[in-house]
Amino acid sequence: MQEDGSRHGISHRPREPHLGAAAVLATRPSCPVRPTSESRLSSGSCRAQELILAICTSLFIALWTKAVTRPTNDRGGECIVVVFPSIAKSRSCANWGVVLSSVSAETDQEWVVEAFGRLARGDDSSFAHLLTAHADPVILEDSRTTVRTHFLAVDPNGQPVAQQLANTMGNALLDFAIPRDRIRSAWEHLQTTGATDQIVALQAEARDLLVRSDTSGEGGELLLFLLMERVLGYPQILSKMPLKTNNSMHVHGSDGVHAALRDDGILDLYWGESKLYENSTKAFTDCFESIAPFLDPERYDTRERDLLLVREHLNVDDEEIVAHLIRYFDEGYPESIQVRWNGVCLVGFDISSYPNVAVAVDTEFAKIAEQVERWHKAIRKRVADNNLLSVSIDVFCVPVPSVMKLRQAVRARVGAQ
Repeated sequence: MQEDGSRHGISHRPREPHLGAAAVLATRPSCPVRPTSESRLSSGSCRAQELILAICTSLFIALWTKAVTRPTNDRGGECIVVVFPSIAKSRSCANWGVVLSSVSAETDQEWVVEAFGRLARGDDSSFAHLLTAHADPVILEDSRTTVRTHFLAVDPNGQPVAQQLANTMGNALLDFAIPRDRIRSAWEHLQTTGATDQIVALQAEARDLLVRSDTSGEGGELLLFLLMERVLGYPQILSKMPLKTNNSMHVHGSDGVHAALRDDGILDLYWGESKLYENSTKAFTDCFESIAPFLDPERYDTRERDLLLVREHLNVDDEEIVAHLIRYFDEGYPESIQVRWNGVCLVGFDISSYPNVAVAVDTEFAKIAEQVERWHKAIRKRVADNNLLSVSIDVFCVPVPSVMKLRQAVRARVGAQ
């Protein structure tokens, strides 16, 4: 099971402060400060007082630099060097330069991993109480597929909280459909002018992108988006909604691409696929047939088309993170062979006599467990049939009282009726 972490909003780093004339930027940490004819003393050696003063000053500036400029100092192995003229004139100290901050590849990777993780927006606190987990996640036999089964919570009146879940799904529409840089621009406009017109305009644009049909699968895509960003913590790096040319068409291919950047430099890509059908058999079948072209090790061409879309429409609004990530999508860089593909599936379907899992007694719980076991077997069969046993896949199985009513409630929430 993936480990949940705390996630924050988009972090924008402060500009590099000016260090003054004493600091000289060196382009590589390995490049020495070369002596010149002026940097040599005809006689004598370094005076102890000057050396002690230089070291103390260096330590002070180094601490100040670390406190003020991290993580905004230059990346990719560049460093800040302070040169003290009086010491540089010494014959024995002609090569002295004090390296204040050398950003190693490891430090750079740590910063990018942390910054990328913060791109995941929100957490599960707004809807975790609406979904009740059935037991622990299960890894299916001889596979890398993890299944999580959730039922809607049931209120004291005996009603499943479908409307509340639909409201939460509708509230995520802006984050799901509009790229981060446009949302940030609208937010900055609000901060500068106090006017919300640009945010309202983006919300309307997102609403208009929805397919105007009660059979549209975009309700499922919203829930899948919430589960991937707010439960698993995988930031969205490609939203296909802005690529639509009109609101009567569905997005072709997967429902979106999310990612996780690992400490070892591997970029895990997660293709998402959601199916909300009345019939569970059709939901399972169509879901895995739809995602297989992106995950099957032998079907490179389909996956490559999506990778090109990611490269051209990368949904990241930090230029330094973009510069780092883009290397994974360019075969001219070694990072391009450090990409691992994975899947996340949401399968929802109707079930009658909806259970209250939280208060189910032994007999009821055993009956529910039998149903869940049948779903596990159905998923295992589809994974095998589509040559996906070796691929890491997270499956969220969410039975609901009525898929049709859930879709209608989501559309009503966003005003897309």
